Amino acid sequence: MRKKSKKQLNDVQKDSDMVLKNSYKFGSNDAVIYSGNKISKKSKIGKISIINSLCIFFALFIIINIINTISVEYNMNKQNNLLKNEMASVKNEKDKLEGQIKFFKSNEGVEKIARDNLGLIKNNEVPVRYIEKK
Repeated sequence: MRKKSKKQLNDVQKDSDMVLKNSYKFGSNDAVIYSGNKISKKSKIGKISIINSLCIFFALFIIINIINTISVEYNMNKQNNLLKNEMASVKNEKDKLEGQIKFFKSNEGVEKIARDNLGLIKNNEVPVRYIEKK
C-alpha cells in the first residue's frame, strides 16, 4: 500500500468537503460515497420512486378488487331477491292449483263440471233455456 502525502490527503479532504457541501443543494435524497480517491454521488430517488410505484400499484390492485367484490355481492343479492319473489309467486300459484284440484275431486266440483261443461241436470230438475231476441 502506498503512503499518501499530506498534500494528497488534504486535496482529497477538500474534494470530499466540496462534494458534501454541494450535495446539500440537491436535497436529502442524494448520497455521497467516498471510496479511496473516488467520490461519487448516488441518488436514492430511483429506489424510492420504484417503491412508491409498487405501493401505489398494490393499493390500486386492492381497491379494484374490493370494488369488484362489492359489485359482485350487490348483483348476487339483487338476483337472490328476484328469485325469492319468483319463488313466492310460484308457491302462491301452486297453492291455488292444489285448491282447485281438491275442489274438483269433491262431489261439488264434479257436479259443477257436469252442469257447466256437459249441460247435465239432476233427475228432478227441469232444464230452462234462454232464447235471445234478435
